[in-house]
Amino acid sequence: MKDSMDVAVTRNTLVVRFRERFALAEAARVEEELSALDVVSLDGVSQVTLDFREVREFEDAAIVPLAGCLRRFGVRIHTRGLTIHEERMLAYLGVPRDPNARAIPVGDDDDDELPVEAGRKP
Repeated sequence: MKDSMDVAVTRNTLVVRFRERFALAEAARVEEELSALDVVSLDGVSQVTLDFREVREFEDAAIVPLAGCLRRFGVRIHTRGLTIHEERMLAYLGVPRDPNARAIPVGDDDDDELPVEAGRKP
């Protein structure tokens, strides 16, 4: 089975690139990666980039533990490929919105249903 995410540290950024699925296991792994860095004072990492552009299955419940760990470590967060609904969930859970992020728009009726062109299962 292919790994569910790629993790790399470049300069002062921890880059997490999720594959096809974002669920509780992936949220737990982000926390493990940040915890490992925290042991050495985040090893110079001052920001985290979370790249969801390849995600096809997004488990909303996984946002809760992810938001908790991001708040706990207090690093700047950059996101790629979240829908407006997913960005709102992070903000509601206390993770500041990334001003540079470009959310995937949802339908005109704003029912937060993922459009097929967003790449996720409707």
